[in-house]
Amino acid sequence: MDLETAFTSNSWTTTCICGGLVAIFLIYTYRDIALSSSPNSGIPGQTGDPILGNLYELLLYKKDYMGWLSSNEDIYGPLFTYTVPGLGRSIVINRPEWLEHVKKKDMIVYGKGKRTLTIFRRFVGSFSQASTEGEAWKANRRITTSLVNIKTFDKQVARVMGEVIPTAIELLTNVASSQSIIDWNIFAGRLSLEMLFRVAFSADAQSLSANPSCLETKNEILDALHTCGKITMSRFAHPRPPYAENRNGTRRQFEAARATLWAAADRAADERIRLRGEGLANEDDYLAVLLASRLGRQGTRETLVSILFAGQDNNVNLLGWSLYELTRNPSWIQRMRDEAEANGADGRIINWNSVSVYHIHLAVLYETLRLWPGVPKNSRYAMKDDILPGIPALGYGPVKISKGDYVVWSDYLMMRRTDVWGEDAQVFNPGRHLDAEGRFVKPPQPKFHAFGAGPRACSGSQLATYEFVQVWAALLPLFDIEPVEMKERKMADGLTSTMAGDFLVRVKLRG
Repeated sequence: MDLETAFTSNSWTTTCICGGLVAIFLIYTYRDIALSSSPNSGIPGQTGDPILGNLYELLLYKKDYMGWLSSNEDIYGPLFTYTVPGLGRSIVINRPEWLEHVKKKDMIVYGKGKRTLTIFRRFVGSFSQASTEGEAWKANRRITTSLVNIKTFDKQVARVMGEVIPTAIELLTNVASSQSIIDWNIFAGRLSLEMLFRVAFSADAQSLSANPSCLETKNEILDALHTCGKITMSRFAHPRPPYAENRNGTRRQFEAARATLWAAADRAADERIRLRGEGLANEDDYLAVLLASRLGRQGTRETLVSILFAGQDNNVNLLGWSLYELTRNPSWIQRMRDEAEANGADGRIINWNSVSVYHIHLAVLYETLRLWPGVPKNSRYAMKDDILPGIPALGYGPVKISKGDYVVWSDYLMMRRTDVWGEDAQVFNPGRHLDAEGRFVKPPQPKFHAFGAGPRACSGSQLATYEFVQVWAALLPLFDIEPVEMKERKMADGLTSTMAGDFLVRVKLRG
């Protein structure tokens, strides 16, 4: 054997030995958890595979993460753990006591984490609340909070309702007259976008008209919101490297949809500047506040797109799931009708100050959100070591959280727990939010967490409440809305609690 052959042979042998030792080290170190995961500190959970952790089990449920969480909760209870390569250890904390602790330390000990921020920045940019932390988040929060004030409700929102609700009534009247079948979620999507677009921009989204054919025509804003939301969710659930998105066209599709939303926001801003120059601008909407805040073109655009996505999506879900539950519990429909008629709201526009007297409507809203919360699952990244408080009554001692861990919770599962909400926790019962005199009583946070809690509590909750009460107080006294098929409906695996499939209904005029 010559010197070169011997050297090459020895190098190959050395490489193989070193590689084998590294493999043995990794398999031994990560024998039941994913690569880069922190050691298990005694929290229950399904044993993982070497290096891969629980990746295989999660892949089996790749389109039903909520189902995977639920099946594990049935086995291990509200506290369990799993590991995934690249994410490390996640600890599920489906109890309000633990969630309250995390929320109090939000942006101090816990944050969204680099991965979450990066994914949202690709959609809504680098300024929105979804994609920022710390001082940048606080700056955006101050601006978005200022959008929702009594002046906005008294002028802009009330004006918008006076424009949109009569159109919705005329549309449903025409649907009833033609005995057509419509997809309620499409109607709710068109109605929600029109309301939000006019509140934000004082502009027509061209998503709703009195002609039922509007429900069958394409709307580029709705299509773009759907596309961006769907692809953003897939990036959380099934992360792909950039070259894979380039190869299958996902990146092109996403960027085209995002450009549509950016262009809509830019057009609205340009039109407002033009109208200001002519002294014709409306200064009571969201756009006026954002332009006055001097965010610049990019900041204004990103904030508007964030508002459109979050507001439109959640309103559609609220109107869809509430109708689903109400048609299975028709006595509550009659109680809502009686309340609307007693308050003189049948088909009419109500003002913000009147919302508080709609006790039945508010109870139905909160019960719908309890069972079908806007964000069914969420997480935070531990930026420091921490210890969750023990719950002695349930046999739990303090829970150690290591820096780099994720804490995960599901509002959907947590607000259906019988040990939190009682034996009827999975039953639609708005009466649980009414006192002995029939007055609405707001449930405490974070036992009720559909609007969030702590510093990140939803700033749009007032608008969502007003729109919900207004829509049902106007429509229910005038129409019977009945599903074509009474069946159990499921939630799609998405960023929000979107109903899977269509929701076909018949609309009839009431005598």
